[in-house]
Amino acid sequence: MNNPDLLTAVFKHAIDGIVVIDEQGMIRIVNPAVCNLFGYRPDELIGQNISLLMAATAFGQQNDCLHHHQHTGVPAITGKDGELNGRKKDGSFFPFRLTVSGFVDDGQTFYAGILHDLSMQRQIESSLSLEKKLNQVKTRLVSIASHEFRSPLSRIQLSASLVERYYERLDKERIMGHLRKIKIAVEDMTDILNDFLSIERIEAGNMQPDNRPFDLAALADELAEQMRPLATSGLQIIHKHTGTCKIIPLDRTLLRHCLVNLLSNALKYSKENGIVEFVTAISAAKCTIIIKDQGIGIPENDQPRLFNAFFRAGNTADIQGTGLGLNIVKNYISLMGGNITFKSQEHKGTSFTLTFNFDRQLVS
Repeated sequence: MNNPDLLTAVFKHAIDGIVVIDEQGMIRIVNPAVCNLFGYRPDELIGQNISLLMAATAFGQQNDCLHHHQHTGVPAITGKDGELNGRKKDGSFFPFRLTVSGFVDDGQTFYAGILHDLSMQRQIESSLSLEKKLNQVKTRLVSIASHEFRSPLSRIQLSASLVERYYERLDKERIMGHLRKIKIAVEDMTDILNDFLSIERIEAGNMQPDNRPFDLAALADELAEQMRPLATSGLQIIHKHTGTCKIIPLDRTLLRHCLVNLLSNALKYSKENGIVEFVTAISAAKCTIIIKDQGIGIPENDQPRLFNAFFRAGNTADIQGTGLGLNIVKNYISLMGGNITFKSQEHKGTSFTLTFNFDRQLVS
């Protein structure tokens, strides 16, 4: 194994980078793999300090890497989370693992470092982590689906059996009433399915907003009218638009979904004879939407987790829901470049504020 040609071949063709430095941290020898990893020519590295190849946040700043080995004698040198950050010639960074060992040649001490690129490993780990997260979401969705579908399916089954009974008596009024209940139950199931599909698409990063100008005031009026039949026990929805402009450049479908969800929650968690305020406002290059209710409110301890997927506040246990709606709303708002905040006090109601800033003044 003392064949110089063989050792030279191993050095030149090694997959991992090999670099030799002196006691001052100056680079004396590099193999082709180092040049490929960092994007330098050999003559650009020879005579340079090893810190040239290290990110400032990793070992390599002021020869920390070398000093660490000199003081500890430990050959395996790793940075935070078991890796170092390499700095390429183009300024980009990549993770790698480094082992260092010292040797003496002609009375002088040198240090040989083996650099193993971790970029591919980190990509694989990231993909596996995403896949694991998606599988967890799917498992949770299946569990919730089996629970949430039970109620509308039971309503459909009951109404269908009653329709059969009333058909024999030709009781048209009651038949139509139960057909409406079946329709509502099917719509509930459709909404649940749509939420599940939205969560999966969001987690997979497969959603992109289609921002086009549309009339916000008209959409708000439409939704207020659509939601009024759901306002039971004397509840009222009052919509007000301020500002001379009515047109905004957002994804109408995504925004509509957000507003339907927030209005539905406002009605669902409100008290009898309450008021749901629905305000849309456009000024200069900004759009603000506020939905405020006088309902049960959100317990203070639950508020930090309100937008988490599957989370439901402690005072909503007896009210049907999946815990997905607000998480989807927050993600949709973020996709459109907006922000959502809320204020709430238990037993006194909740107010959600949606804000969108545009890069130009809005003109109707």
